[in-house]
Amino acid sequence: MTEPAEIVHRWVAAWLQLDATAVTDLFEPGATYVSGRDGELDQLGRRFQIAARRWRSVRIDEVSVDEAVTDAGLAVVAGRYRFWGTDRHDHEVAYSAAVTFVLRRQDGGPWRIVRMHESLLPPAPA
Repeated sequence: MTEPAEIVHRWVAAWLQLDATAVTDLFEPGATYVSGRDGELDQLGRRFQIAARRWRSVRIDEVSVDEAVTDAGLAVVAGRYRFWGTDRHDHEVAYSAAVTFVLRRQDGGPWRIVRMHESLLPPAPA
């Protein structure tokens, strides 16, 4: 697994723990996140803190990382996942998404997410 692909797995692990700080640390300051449910988000650290408090439990599975293209400190990782969550009011949310992460490594530092784009996938036929 490439280092950029490992960041995707760290993103999943941080959400499973509802660890907003760990999620935020994976992103560069000023990064953009386009959510399939909420559109383009800003103030990511603040939004991740709110989201971590919103969910009572989350499950992310069927994670696949389809590709990791790396070129001189820039990488694109694409994949899919399935999300289930129960919020503090016992409202359940479930969806599948395709996701693309654009990551950058500056001056030999750690890979960090500069853009994440999530697209909701249609439900599987019954």
